[in-house]
Amino acid sequence: MAGKKLSRFSRSLSLASHTSIGVLKRKLRPISTTSVQPVILITPMVMACPTLTCNNHSLTQELCDWDTSKVTLLQGSQCHLNVPVLAGRCPVCNSLYWADHEHFTQNNSDDVCLYLNDAKYLKVGKSVWVDCLVSRAIVNANYSFHALTAAITKFWHFSFVQPMLK
Repeated sequence: MAGKKLSRFSRSLSLASHTSIGVLKRKLRPISTTSVQPVILITPMVMACPTLTCNNHSLTQELCDWDTSKVTLLQGSQCHLNVPVLAGRCPVCNSLYWADHEHFTQNNSDDVCLYLNDAKYLKVGKSVWVDCLVSRAIVNANYSFHALTAAITKFWHFSFVQPMLK
């Protein structure tokens, strides 16, 4: 059953190398992994507002598509350019949710910004975000080698960012 479904699926995608009677049509070309790369987005970790008064109301997108900022994401040893950063807003309590922090009003007057300890990505500059592996590597390099932050930034730029721009 599963074999027949896979066979029909491969024929519909023009990936079948043989006809239905077993005659070789053509050799299959190798599949490039660059053509099937995932779309990378920086989004809030929650999809619904966790406060008691909102009853898990779903979040709406805070910014319009043209106002969404595009940043550089350092993920492992890869540098991704023009990655969109999305924010969510609860329409009931107007709390804002970002990938690394939450912003809400407490007691109808005080604005509170709460940074998340378990954030997947961290904002480290005006338009640069990093994952936990990269941030840990940068902190360890500062402590281990007693290096200046500017020297590590220059090393990172020449090692990972600049080769991708060529």
